[in-house]
Amino acid sequence: FRWMVQNRWKIIVANRPDRAVELYDVIEDPAERTDLSDANQLVAKELRTTLDTWWDGRPVKKQEPADK
Repeated sequence: FRWMVQNRWKIIVANRPDRAVELYDVIEDPAERTDLSDANQLVAKELRTTLDTWWDGRPVKKQEPADK
């Protein structure tokens, strides 16, 4: 698994393509019980792009926080 936390959001990406991305609001749900990836698809996409960019060794562009 790869994961990152940005502001209130934590994204978890499995190393297997058949596993879905998971997204958690670590402020409201510190135990990470409710996956919010379907309800917050734009946040998940932005964080996935940031994580993949960093993981691949490319420079990460500074973005506005994904707070919504």
